Amino acid sequence: MVPIGSVECHGVHLLIDTDILIATFVADRLAKRNDWLSLPPITYTIAAPIRPGNVYVPSETFRDHLKSILTHFISFGQKELS
Repeated sequence: MVPIGSVECHGVHLLIDTDILIATFVADRLAKRNDWLSLPPITYTIAAPIRPGNVYVPSETFRDHLKSILTHFISFGQKELS
């Protein structure tokens, strides 16, 4: 599992890493239930840069980064990627 959650400002009532915490929680639970590996989260994503605190990465950059990570695991024999 590759959890993906944005560094994103939701307002003063939530943490800036709320999306990361949720994605990691879900990925860890699914990985444990299915005997899968859960990797550390990808935290800089294509979050819309509409508020201070949102970290925006262009979609092409994000795609290439994710592809690089997945290709690495495939090259070492990982057969299924979640």
